[in-house]
Amino acid sequence: MKFVKVNIDEAQEIAGGYGIISIPTLKIFKNGNIAGSMGGAGPKDTLKRFIEGTLGGN
Repeated sequence: MKFVKVNIDEAQEIAGGYGIISIPTLKIFKNGNIAGSMGGAGPKDTLKRFIEGTLGGN
């Protein structure tokens, strides 16, 4: 697993290319493709469900 943080003020082309309109935004990639995307802050349990659901966790 790899985590990457991008400063969208300095890399606006990346933000635009991936359609990022809210901060924070979490995008999960599988085999080079976006498998899931979540924008905005939320509670830990929401984030955990999103990650597990996207990656097929238990």
